[in-house]
Amino acid sequence: MKGIDSIKEKITAQAQAKADEIMAQARSQAEAVTAEAEKQAAREAAAIKERGEKQAQEAYKRILSAAALQQRKAVLATKQEVLEEAFSSAFDQLRELSGSDYEAMLVRYIVENAAGGEELVFGSLDREAAPRVAEKAAAEMKAKGADTGFTVSDEAASFGKGVLLRRGELEINCSLAAIAQSMKDSLSSEVAKVLFE
Repeated sequence: MKGIDSIKEKITAQAQAKADEIMAQARSQAEAVTAEAEKQAAREAAAIKERGEKQAQEAYKRILSAAALQQRKAVLATKQEVLEEAFSSAFDQLRELSGSDYEAMLVRYIVENAAGGEELVFGSLDREAAPRVAEKAAAEMKAKGADTGFTVSDEAASFGKGVLLRRGELEINCSLAAIAQSMKDSLSSEVAKVLFE
């Protein structure tokens, strides 16, 4: 029986050695798989972190950009408000002109815009000065070589101050509001430079 026991021991030893070898290989493979899985997990975690950081940076840039845009809008609105106040103040000063200064301004606008022979329709507040202004404007036109006069209309224009030049179907509005708007349109950029640069 000693031979059988010896064979059994040998088979058991070989089986044990084979099992140990298989277990060692399995452990080795498991460790390799675990190591690879850990590396993959680390790569994915790094990628997720990087994407998160990029998204955070992009969100931060968008927030800064939106804030800068809001700031520019606020500055622009403030500048626009200052410009409006400046022109409103200028219009108030224009409305407060009276006497010879006011009449000289009307004469200047008539002469600048007339070809001669127009009907002058004065605002309701300027009816008293109408004959004097028309006479002065005609004299200045004559001095420029346009030997023609103006007709002063019996009707009053729909505005209070200023004059409407009418030649047939053509009307040129020289009311204070139109003069102020014309000044605003032509001087806005220059005034803005003076105020803000």
